[in-house]
Amino acid sequence: MLIEREKLTRFQAEELLSGSQTPLVLGDYVLLAKIGAGGMGQVFKAQHRHMDRLAAIKLLPTSLTKDEAAVKRFQREVKAAASSRTPTLSKPSMPACSAAFGTW
Repeated sequence: MLIEREKLTRFQAEELLSGSQTPLVLGDYVLLAKIGAGGMGQVFKAQHRHMDRLAAIKLLPTSLTKDEAAVKRFQREVKAAASSRTPTLSKPSMPACSAAFGTW
């Protein structure tokens, strides 16, 4: 019913029902869907609550936030994305980077 009324996305409903530890709100961002996952973490489609802007947020597992090499690799990835001139690649923002490190 909440999905039909567009109060929750299917992803959010499934996360709530499963008892997942994945937060659905990170600062000003609301996670809408899981885009993918890999060795460096999970990537989510998110929406900024005030600016109504979509973003991709990457969350690193807690274990990787303590690994200096993994953190540096992630920082290089953020810099590479920020310098990209590809129109389909969104520019990283600091709130998304902070969320990725679990510093909220």
